[in-house]
Amino acid sequence: MYVTEPQIVLHTSLFDDLEFRRWIRSIQRPERPVDGFLPGPMASLAAVITAGLDELARQGLLDNTYWIQLRDKFPRRAREIDLVASSAPGLDAPGAPPGVSASPGSQPRLSIQSTHGNTTISVGGHLLLGDHNRIAGDERNG
Repeated sequence: MYVTEPQIVLHTSLFDDLEFRRWIRSIQRPERPVDGFLPGPMASLAAVITAGLDELARQGLLDNTYWIQLRDKFPRRAREIDLVASSAPGLDAPGAPPGVSASPGSQPRLSIQSTHGNTTISVGGHLLLGDHNRIAGDERNG
């Protein structure tokens, strides 16, 4: 499994640097810490999130259980979380709309556009995330 750009964009809209580091510590396995793989405090949020998600994926922790935990943490963002999770190869996120979940050999249409700090993500023609600045500022802790 690999980390996708929509997963990174979603996480940057849900967390700031400190929140993501806390989140990783709360879900990692004590015997295989993930937070040790995160870059230092001068790294960008996207770099921290990418490193964390990459290591979770390497350890097999970026699975359905992970996405359920993320939905539980951000219930008002459950639809977005489900769509991003279901676009990952081999995952079917609980609660994802019918026909959006990914299956081997079948991927929903995914569109990512970024203009002047605003990011729009759509999956299967459904708007997933729009106006990144507004969402990150107003609805981050859904």
